[in-house]
Amino acid sequence: MCDGVHEDVDPAAAVLQAADRLRAQPPQQRDGAASGARLITLTRARDLLNLEIAREADAFGASGQWEAEGSNSPQDWLRHRCRMATADAYTAVTVGAQMATLRESTAAVDAGRIGFAHLDLMARTAAAVERCSGGRRSLDEHLLLQLAEAHSVGRFYYDCYHARHAEDPQGALQEHVDAVERRYLEFSMQRDQLVRVSGLLDTVGYAAVRTQLEPLAKRNGAEDRRLRSRRLADAWVESAVHVLDQGTLPQHGSQRPHLQVTATLETLLGAAGAPGGEMEYAGPLTAATVRRLACDSRLVRVLLDAESAVIDVGRARRTAPPATLRALRIRDGG
Repeated sequence: MCDGVHEDVDPAAAVLQAADRLRAQPPQQRDGAASGARLITLTRARDLLNLEIAREADAFGASGQWEAEGSNSPQDWLRHRCRMATADAYTAVTVGAQMATLRESTAAVDAGRIGFAHLDLMARTAAAVERCSGGRRSLDEHLLLQLAEAHSVGRFYYDCYHARHAEDPQGALQEHVDAVERRYLEFSMQRDQLVRVSGLLDTVGYAAVRTQLEPLAKRNGAEDRRLRSRRLADAWVESAVHVLDQGTLPQHGSQRPHLQVTATLETLLGAAGAPGGEMEYAGPLTAATVRRLACDSRLVRVLLDAESAVIDVGRARRTAPPATLRALRIRDGG
């Protein structure tokens, strides 16, 4: 017997038992320093377990058992049988395959000089370098390990990217081109006047959008309690309005793109019992929204007969000339 554990007990099972005992302990009050030290210890144990998982994943992949059990790949088996996220499954397989090559870095994780996340980035980079060179070149592990020991995981991502780019600039470019091809943006109408937006951007496209939105997403003083996600959404709408106001977009149907609202005269006058308005793409609008939009717009009179056929279309005119708008802004403070 050693440390209360029989020698014939599988070490993996012993680890599980130790984890059960750890979790069974009642919560304890600790000061910040003690809590921080405990987190470091737990994270170190997690890194060592991740190393063992990666090593076992590599051996399991070579065994072919995953295929015998009907999985498409070792990663697929890990996702379903080990309840892993897709990214975690690929990490285990990739690191496991590179551990024999990245011996110095694996030992650094063992010794606690770098984290498992550093090794994950290095393994992905090593795999990419081998793939682009057809196995003829390998990663300069020693140089990257020095950077891993000096930099956070976030900063080390850049180190690995630059190392990969130095070995295969054309491959790095192709990856970016492929990322651009995967861009998409979709809108789906929901109930209650909402539209769900989903999409995907490459990093350069994201940087352009983020740069455009950031100046408009700042808080408007100490009383602005909007969450950042709300401020970004407001900034996106505001930037679109700015572009429409500038009139720099390519013309469509012989006119510059603009928001088009249709409403009755009674709606514009705020008459009792008047219907709401309608906007292209947005659908029905409240009368109050119609009147707000009409404050700074061009109006076109359209006359319909009893069968709703158009019998006259007037010329567009501003609801208020520029001089009047300036006077109103001075008078109303906005």
